[in-house]
Amino acid sequence: MDIDQLFEITKLPVNSKQRSNIPKNAIYPQLNKTEDKDLIQDSVQSFYLLAILNEQTTNLAVYESDAEYFNEIFFIHVHMREKDKEEKVFNILTRIFPYPIIVVFNFESLSSIHTGKYGKRMLSGVPGVKVINTYSSMKYSEKEMIQLFKRIKLNQLSQRNFKELYLWIQENILGDTLSYEDEDNHGPILLSSDDRDEINQLEKDIDRLRKEIKREAQINKIIPLQYQLNNKKKRLEKFLKRGE
Repeated sequence: MDIDQLFEITKLPVNSKQRSNIPKNAIYPQLNKTEDKDLIQDSVQSFYLLAILNEQTTNLAVYESDAEYFNEIFFIHVHMREKDKEEKVFNILTRIFPYPIIVVFNFESLSSIHTGKYGKRMLSGVPGVKVINTYSSMKYSEKEMIQLFKRIKLNQLSQRNFKELYLWIQENILGDTLSYEDEDNHGPILLSSDDRDEINQLEKDIDRLRKEIKREAQINKIIPLQYQLNNKKKRLEKFLKRGE
């Protein structure tokens, strides 16, 4: 998938289109760790700035509160040479770009989309962003990518500000990480970053409790562990049922 195909698929506002190559040589000086430079050199084929959504390219407003700041959204395309390195590359990019970013990674015939949970930070009195957590999508075929962005409707922005837009995109992408049985008969599934965090923690807790129960020999200690396990499994099931 080339950069023009991706822009057509996303249906981003025409005025937001950039199609600018980001040279690796412009990224290297901003990296302090040798392993980060090696990762970019070995695993990434190319970086492109796909689009910039801001007050000049949309009719949306800047969002600022004590804890959050959304004044622009950068869409970036990364063509990978090596798979399963996307999360590390995304983390590097969040340290380079001072705005919330959405990165579409492409490796061979599949793509993934990475987003972040952002907080606000002040640098010399100027507001900026800091990434708190990062999230990966499922692996999309080109057909699935078309379906996703058709659902998101970025050519019909109805949000009031850039925070609402970023969360709308993210919640649609994270909703696809929930499995569902009938792929042709379901409505949009939205999943917030907070919910995704809770699911991840529940899965870790369930795995830990199962191991503790397996190791424990005393019934009086097994019972409270089993009670905790059952409660966490019920909580997780409520999330997963949204995808059925």
